[in-house]
Amino acid sequence: MRSRWDWIARAGVPTEVTRRLDRARGRVARRLARLAGVEDALAAQRETIAWQRARLDYLETLVAGLARRAPARPWRGAEERPVLLLGTGGGGTRVLAEAAARLGVVLGTRVNESFDSVEWAPLVYESVLAGNDAPSADAIHQVAESIYGVWLSDTGRWGLKLPELILVLPAFLRTFPAAQVVWLTRHPLAAALRRAHVTTQPDHPLGRVVLAAAYASAGRDTARLAGDAQHVRNALAWRYQVDLARAALAALPAERVLHLRLEDFAGDAPARLASFLSLPPAPVSVGVDAQRLAVPRGDPRAGEVLALCGPLATALGYD
Repeated sequence: MRSRWDWIARAGVPTEVTRRLDRARGRVARRLARLAGVEDALAAQRETIAWQRARLDYLETLVAGLARRAPARPWRGAEERPVLLLGTGGGGTRVLAEAAARLGVVLGTRVNESFDSVEWAPLVYESVLAGNDAPSADAIHQVAESIYGVWLSDTGRWGLKLPELILVLPAFLRTFPAAQVVWLTRHPLAAALRRAHVTTQPDHPLGRVVLAAAYASAGRDTARLAGDAQHVRNALAWRYQVDLARAALAALPAERVLHLRLEDFAGDAPARLASFLSLPPAPVSVGVDAQRLAVPRGDPRAGEVLALCGPLATALGYD
């Protein structure tokens, strides 16, 4: 179908008029493009406001609970049933943790903007940096009781979210045989074609440890690490950490593991999470903007990422 502009050009309209019309058409197109950019920015801002609001709600509830329940609660040690929120750095675990917090899962008394359970970082990081993937049960219990032995929400559920937890997961599963694990994955293209996480930065202590192990696991010479592009490092770290999670979770009964994909948060993921944890559905759904959920298949680097991660992505249910 011919456009209005084609019809005008063929109708013998003076050249100067058509030039002005072309310029007007260009201005309209640029304004529409700017408007689309503004709409995308507003959507991202709305998402930011929503998760900041969720974090503030969590902290307010925490303060109110601590004030209301000063006496320490009975601590059941190995019989405790924590919720371990699992996922790679840059894999969308902030969304998962926000959903869990809205459902009433206590993630600790120090939760940063990514909903990381900050109080666990020293124990986990020190273990990883020391090359020891098995912090002792006593050390884990000591940290857990100091955080959660004072107060819990009305749901009575507690858990932790830290991307690096995936690196020491077997120790936590041995320490808490009744733990429930919620494992979040993200399409490797979306996970790799983004900015670096500390676990994928070769100039960060954690990144050096993870990348060395990731390269070795993939049979790739670590001498190539410095020259590889960041998306390659991201992809190899994703592959390595997903393999770690699969190996650690393989022996657990199905009722103790819930596998969610970040892309599922456009649909029923919050409801599935609530059902898995036997908690009432969250009154406010967790919003994720379309840009975060999009898979950048058209990116020129996509082929290189899929060459490294494609088979594993297929095993996780991605096409």
